[in-house]
Amino acid sequence: LKATRISGDDRHIIIGVNNVDAQVRDRLAAEQAAEQRKAYIRHAALSSNLIVQYFVDPETEQFSEFSPTSDYEKLGIAKQGGDFFSLAQKTSRKVIHPDDQKLFQTLVTKEHILETIRKDGRFTLSYRMVHDDVPQYVKLKAALIEEDGKPTLIMGLFDEDAEVRHEQEYAHLLSEARHKANTDALTGVKNKNAYVTDESELNALIAGRKN
Repeated sequence: LKATRISGDDRHIIIGVNNVDAQVRDRLAAEQAAEQRKAYIRHAALSSNLIVQYFVDPETEQFSEFSPTSDYEKLGIAKQGGDFFSLAQKTSRKVIHPDDQKLFQTLVTKEHILETIRKDGRFTLSYRMVHDDVPQYVKLKAALIEEDGKPTLIMGLFDEDAEVRHEQEYAHLLSEARHKANTDALTGVKNKNAYVTDESELNALIAGRKN
């Protein structure tokens, strides 16, 4: 409510009423977004493999998104809005590897994520995104926190590509090393080392009454 006194021959007081409720909501939303961005920057500083982070209202599904790189923005995913989970399902058909789409669409639902968090404290899911026709291993993590007296769902997407490919390479090299250790180089058949290994495993099964 504002009142202004006008001087002149006749003295008048002009009273005007402004709707400040919308202004207050906008200011609070801007302050909250600033705090979320601050928290995101702090998190990103300690998690160099963080690709993007979402803040989701589990009741209304209103969300905001923060990403440190422009690469993620090229996917054309909205940075804020509503119907978060419906949007995630729709977007998955464009950016997730075809072999992982069913997994994503089955597990990344509000009901399943909140139920998993309730039981285990957090939700995690690994899958492959496709960027510039190249599959990339990522991990989705979600947790529920209290903000301003109401629950907020925080969802972070992490780049796991280098780690997964390193583990795959290590497993391949280990398999090759075992094969060489158990194979005679001249004949290509299993050697004495392979016999001793198999014998030991069989004896262990017999001792445990599993064979």
